[in-house]
Amino acid sequence: MVKITLISPPDFGSKYREFLGMVVPPLGLAYIAAVLEQHGYKVSIIDAPALNMTYKDIAKTVYREKPDIVGIQALTPTIYNAFNVAKLVRKVLPETTIVMGGYHPTFADIETLKECKEVDVCVRGEGEYTMLDIVKNIEKQSDFSRVLGITYRNKSGRIVRNPNRPLIKNLDELPFPARHLLPMDKYMVFGMKVPATTIVCSRGCPMRCSFCASSAMYGGVVRFRSPENVVAEIEHVKEKYEVKMIAFVDDTFTLFRRWVNRLCDRILEKKLDIIWGAAARVDTLNLQTLIKMKKSGCSTLFFGIESGVEFILKNIGKTFTLRKVMKVFEWCRKLGIRIIASFALGFPGETLDTIRRTIEFAKKLKPDFVVFSIATPYPGTAFFKECLDKGILKIKDWSKYTLLTPIIETTSLKIEEVKKMLIKAYEEFYFRPLWWVKTIAREKSVGLSMLVQVFSTILRKILV
Repeated sequence: MVKITLISPPDFGSKYREFLGMVVPPLGLAYIAAVLEQHGYKVSIIDAPALNMTYKDIAKTVYREKPDIVGIQALTPTIYNAFNVAKLVRKVLPETTIVMGGYHPTFADIETLKECKEVDVCVRGEGEYTMLDIVKNIEKQSDFSRVLGITYRNKSGRIVRNPNRPLIKNLDELPFPARHLLPMDKYMVFGMKVPATTIVCSRGCPMRCSFCASSAMYGGVVRFRSPENVVAEIEHVKEKYEVKMIAFVDDTFTLFRRWVNRLCDRILEKKLDIIWGAAARVDTLNLQTLIKMKKSGCSTLFFGIESGVEFILKNIGKTFTLRKVMKVFEWCRKLGIRIIASFALGFPGETLDTIRRTIEFAKKLKPDFVVFSIATPYPGTAFFKECLDKGILKIKDWSKYTLLTPIIETTSLKIEEVKKMLIKAYEEFYFRPLWWVKTIAREKSVGLSMLVQVFSTILRKILV
């Protein structure tokens, strides 16, 4: 029987890990593992970020397990880390097939195979059934010529790009992620180890934000699981892992109000008694839905506002107005829903003045927490193509694509200026005594952990 090991490579910092202290389960790998187990295969997962594993630790584990196939998850900021893992695997297990999947190999598949000779196959798009087909073909000692959704190196060394795999139509057919293969006690939110997990209710987003890799990944198509299927997973994680807090990690959880209301109704009917949070868009919400969300356990909403300037919002594909943002934030404050607002600095057309306006707007909104980041063009997005076409992409070192390092330089803004404004944004928002007093009073012990996480990160960034 073929053995498979799936690896999440070391991650040395994203804006969410840096500023929100988030270490979350690699659900993509856990879904792939669940499908493979469903078909009788032996699978293990190495979650290096959660276990603080070094490359040497990973090499030792892989050598001990001796899998026939190794699958490596790769995002753009961690692609070189993924390459390092692939090289170590090839060194300790020369005959093992190495597969790489995720956003970066999806959009830079040929480049990935050229840059890292150790990688045999790149999976493009959803990986569950593609990986299953790869495993079956290796088990039968067949070639990969009929496996949809892959780019691979054939026996003669030539790179071959097979046709795309159709999207999974019914997400309810997927088994729940194989969390039993993960170190569930190691995951954190705001630097705290809490009985929590993540759940994904949908895939894709029909919105056309120019910087969004997820919309590009799924071609603007969105599919939702049924509320009943999601509730069954909530019951499962509550029973097996005693989970009390859930982060729904959809691109836009609130995309369809009718679906959100149905899910909230099921949670209330089942009396699940959970605390949950999600990513939302202001133009998908009304007061009635927010009230029901709060009643069903919603404690935190994450909003990607991105800018406090209307013309920049329009340029990047955002369809809401700043007035709508103010109204929804007012509703959330009245309901006692914690607000985390995200802004990105340095989009094309940005000036020092527009960045200052965004900082002032962030303060005016009065969210509980803010995450400022650098506008970063990821491969596959319209934003990336725009930057290439305009010749403003100044850095091609993928390890810098963490949302914390300026990548582009326009005629109005130099890279050094954007970095300085990022630090200024954090200073102006968080270094306000009244904000500290109100937040500590409101959040109490949980809030203190959040504050320590955010404040310590800000100091590190300022001192760099």
